[in-house]
Amino acid sequence: MTAGPLSRGAGQRDAREPERLWALDALRGLMALAVALYHFGVWTQAFTGAARDASIIAGVYSVEGFFILSGLCFFKLYGQSRFDGPSLRGFYLRRFLRIAPLFYTTIALSYLTHTPVDPGAGWSRFAENLTLSFALFHPNHALVLGGWSIGLECVFYALFPVLAWVARRRVWLYSLALFAFAWAVPYNFGKVASAAPSQQFHVYVQLANHAFLFLVGGVIADARARSALRLSLGSALTATLALGLVALWLQPEIHEHVEVMAGAARLEYLLLCALCVSAWALVRGARSTLSRGLGWLGDVSYSLYLMHPFAWLVVRRLLPVQAAPGLQLMAAVVAVLAISACTQRLIEAPAVALGRRITGAAPRSSARDARGASDASSAEPAVAEAG
Repeated sequence: MTAGPLSRGAGQRDAREPERLWALDALRGLMALAVALYHFGVWTQAFTGAARDASIIAGVYSVEGFFILSGLCFFKLYGQSRFDGPSLRGFYLRRFLRIAPLFYTTIALSYLTHTPVDPGAGWSRFAENLTLSFALFHPNHALVLGGWSIGLECVFYALFPVLAWVARRRVWLYSLALFAFAWAVPYNFGKVASAAPSQQFHVYVQLANHAFLFLVGGVIADARARSALRLSLGSALTATLALGLVALWLQPEIHEHVEVMAGAARLEYLLLCALCVSAWALVRGARSTLSRGLGWLGDVSYSLYLMHPFAWLVVRRLLPVQAAPGLQLMAAVVAVLAISACTQRLIEAPAVALGRRITGAAPRSSARDARGASDASSAEPAVAEAG
């Protein structure tokens, strides 16, 4: 009989190891910041040359990394769960309360600031967004800037109980990952590049082009559970830097963003991205001041992504048009961190706490958890570039 994913083995994790991996919070925060910096760089034109190329690669593949990270967290936490009626209701309710309140807030802010993503959106489009089902029609039906990735995450969340049941046997988890990769091949090696320039991003965001990443996360979770190897935070940071340098070496000059979003280049960057997530998944050791700071960044990462366009609106209003690009960039970073801290505390944390009270989930025990950090069992929705 084939051993199930995350089953006990020679390299199993210590039973005393916490379910929540603080290093993944740290990585999630860094990736969210990379996406915001990518957009700020485009809007301010503060980055040039190699810095511009680095911001594009980091921004685009931080989004892909979020899909992998989500799959890793879900399969680690729920890979062997048996969902019955009550647990299914609790699972979906917590997912909804984790995503929807801030998502709805962002839609409202878009209209209040007269910056709607789709000014001509009708009631059907609003219904898709209110039910978080828009990715089933098209991910770019999102009424939130960059919300296509959140729509894909909602599809993964909806399907996860079935995926977890099918993937109880390791062979099926790996087979599903290979099947999903084969599903993406025609998009990656044909449909994206051959589409009209105005349609390339619409093709790129399709579910078929990204579903395998969530399952890659499951494969990493399985490999981690069977490995005794653990790394220090310094080793993970060093590995991330080294992988970033390799990424720049692979693509020394980027003319159009789509150049790194399809074909062999995408596969190369996805491999580097998966290696980066794997390195952070293996981090162990005591918390440090640095890790706590990065963990806070992870707590506000969902807010950071959804709020960063509004932080840019604030900067545009407060700074003169002739302000130096570097000053605009720094102001935007400060603004989005401040705004994200507020929305995380005032909107995200109360919604997560409500979900826990309704479903009877155990309260978080650490001091940081008590301040209302994100649900330990909810891999953050992927934060994506607007394109």
